[in-house]
Amino acid sequence: MPQPRSLALARHAVALVLAPLAVVGLLLLLLGYGLHGFPLAVANEDAGFDMPMAGHLNIPDTLIKGLDTKAFAITRAATVAEAESLYASGKVKALLAFPADLTKNMMIKQDDPSYVIPDKFKLEVAGRNPLASLFVIAAIARSSLAAMADSGAGPTADSLPLPLDVDSLTAGFSAAQPYILGAVLGWLTWLLTGILALVTASSLRRSGAFAGVRALPYAALFVIVFALAGDLLYLGLSVEFALVLGLALPAGLLPAALLDLLLFATAAGIGLAAATNAPSPERARPAIAYLVLPILLGGFLFPPELLPTWLQWLPYLFPPHYGLAASVAAQTGNFDSTSALLAGATALWALAFLALSAKGLAVAEATSAKEQV
Repeated sequence: MPQPRSLALARHAVALVLAPLAVVGLLLLLLGYGLHGFPLAVANEDAGFDMPMAGHLNIPDTLIKGLDTKAFAITRAATVAEAESLYASGKVKALLAFPADLTKNMMIKQDDPSYVIPDKFKLEVAGRNPLASLFVIAAIARSSLAAMADSGAGPTADSLPLPLDVDSLTAGFSAAQPYILGAVLGWLTWLLTGILALVTASSLRRSGAFAGVRALPYAALFVIVFALAGDLLYLGLSVEFALVLGLALPAGLLPAALLDLLLFATAAGIGLAAATNAPSPERARPAIAYLVLPILLGGFLFPPELLPTWLQWLPYLFPPHYGLAASVAAQTGNFDSTSALLAGATALWALAFLALSAKGLAVAEATSAKEQV
């Protein structure tokens, strides 16, 4: 095999692994650092409420005491007006203010759901950065939910009309972490592998590098190289998330990564097949849509059950519908006979696109050979 061809494969495979790791790693470091000393003014005019047999209760005080003192640099104001003045002058970047009788009104609301609380607490965050606002709101909401649950005045697993796990809501990556992390990273790697395989194959075809290659062995080599690179990326991203966000690596990560090899081989096969079967490298780009569509129609973000009955067959047209389900099942310890069938279906997808790639590569090789004569 000519040296330039090998170098092109190696260069793009290394780029597939290193570039996303660097970008996502930097992003995770920034996000994982989170809030630190964010200036927050708090004011509580609520006098609390004396509950028979339970003593004095002041929900805002409980909430304020539960705020993360590392995330926030808290300034206590005597009145709501004073806190608003600090916020308006720019001395603090967030405002949390509680009106009088809030605890009393919340107790009334608990006994009488039709009661309308006249004054609610105020939360404002300065600036137009939605991510910063989200961090502030999430940190305060976590303290708020914990305070209400402790006081019996707010949502708990037993008090809500629906079986909602409040801890999962506030912890972010807790109960849902294995599914969310595995599916998101699997999807991201699928997309990057397919697109970079398409770009690499298009570049090789454009340069005439397919001249003189044996179609099936070269197609197999191409797919294997990109599948392995994609799998390394998947494992690297999983470790990055675990280290930066303080998550535990799923026990089934390695079995999931082995199953993901089939999925990433399919993505690489799609990229190579599109680049070699299209009339020209430039006309292979519509294949990107096929790589992107599974996020909406492959059962990843949008449940197939929500589609109209006559459209619920659509997810079966996309390899991630099978591959990601099998991978996540392995990662969460739920791999069974159905998961094995899904893995088998993914292998069939990989073989089908490998065959299509070899067919297109044979044509592209013949074309390149004629152009060089």
